[in-house]
Amino acid sequence: MREKSRTVLEIANNVLEVLKDFIGVNTLFVATNDGLNNTIIRAYNRDEILVEEGSILPLHKTYCSLVFESDSGSVTISDTMKDPLSSVMPITQVLGSASFIGFPIKVSNNPAYGTLCVMDRKKREYSQSELSLLQSMAEMISYVAEIENHAFIDSLTGCYNRHFLERYELKHPSAILFIDVDNFKQVNDVYGHQCGDQVLVEIADRTRKVLKSKDILIRYGGDEFIIIMDRIDVENDVDRLAQSLLDEFKLPVFVQEYEINVSLSVGCSILNDNLSSIYSVIREADTAMYEIKESGKGSYKVHHRQV
Repeated sequence: MREKSRTVLEIANNVLEVLKDFIGVNTLFVATNDGLNNTIIRAYNRDEILVEEGSILPLHKTYCSLVFESDSGSVTISDTMKDPLSSVMPITQVLGSASFIGFPIKVSNNPAYGTLCVMDRKKREYSQSELSLLQSMAEMISYVAEIENHAFIDSLTGCYNRHFLERYELKHPSAILFIDVDNFKQVNDVYGHQCGDQVLVEIADRTRKVLKSKDILIRYGGDEFIIIMDRIDVENDVDRLAQSLLDEFKLPVFVQEYEINVSLSVGCSILNDNLSSIYSVIREADTAMYEIKESGKGSYKVHHRQV
């Protein structure tokens, strides 16, 4: 799953703010997907809540999937209960009758990056001016997503890169997990750098499996990754994630014809008032990680401060 930038979230929010004043529908939303699951990253509901921000559904069970299957590049449905595209979908039985229109959000490496959609209880047709405005706004989000992909996304793993940190501001309560792949140089030396790259991709993919939707994964450099846990509830959240991460790599990584055992050393640090920047938290997490390296690797440690 490719990471979604904060700037994409901001432009999505701005687009909905504009559209709600020009198109008199109940619901507008922007969704992104990883090919399997569809996530509503921004939503506006005027009266009735038809779509909830943050909700996640399998992509094939959503109206957004119809947008990517369309030959025309968009989908317009005046009545979801009567249109053959939508009438048989389980979501229609849940939501009931509604009108829907969706436009794709595209980037160069992913023509199915996301969708800009509107819904309403009224069985209505959309004017050409409304369609043109929606298409223009979808293209605007696509443009921003394309720029962000080049600037802040690691091309190998699809994670954010370290440049993303320059614009990110930690908020209380948050934590950093600093991850180093143990003995990764040996992987490159024994199996080759191409195989090593594939191992890094697999590590990123497995790491995503244990993250919550608000967690952020960054490839910090080489075989180092950072997880930002935004707005954690308790320190136990850090322990749970770190242990889940280690458990995920108890099974070997399979790359090409090779079975490669991978372990991680993880250092953790929790934001408090004594730390002035995200880099201060990273340094503490990095220190904790190196202490794990020196004591045997393949484990995690939370940096505990002197009070």
